[in-house]
Amino acid sequence: MNVLIVTQYFWPENFRINDLALGLMEKGINVTVLTAYPGYPNKKMYKNYAIDNYFNKIEVLRVPIVSRGNNKVLLFLNYCSFIFSGIFLGLIKLSNKNFDIVFVFQPS
Repeated sequence: MNVLIVTQYFWPENFRINDLALGLMEKGINVTVLTAYPGYPNKKMYKNYAIDNYFNKIEVLRVPIVSRGNNKVLLFLNYCSFIFSGIFLGLIKLSNKNFDIVFVFQPS
């Protein structure tokens, strides 16, 4: 079984979705995560995570977003940029993959 998890927040950010992805992988399920470049809660992007990589055996595909910043306008742009990057760039990154289930985790 192939599962796609779509979430703005994923490792190295500390959210429960990390545990869910690991639990699925430990059950023998192929997991791919479409997420943003990490930046929560620091409001700045983490260094060295701006590329696609792996978290254990989980493929992590990242799309660019606007940094959260220190005001509500930037926070709004941060959320919207994940939606648009996820749709347009995410579809390109996922174009050669097939999934049985898509799981969306959006806590904000």
